[in-house]
Amino acid sequence: MPKRKDIQKILIIGAGPIVIGQACEFDYSG
Repeated sequence: MPKRKDIQKILIIGAGPIVIGQACEFDYSG
């Protein structure tokens, strides 16, 4: 089922920048 794999890839790509941004905020505030 390629559609589910595509959705997972999109979720991973979409969540990547958010996780990186949160990590940067923690570094600056810490």
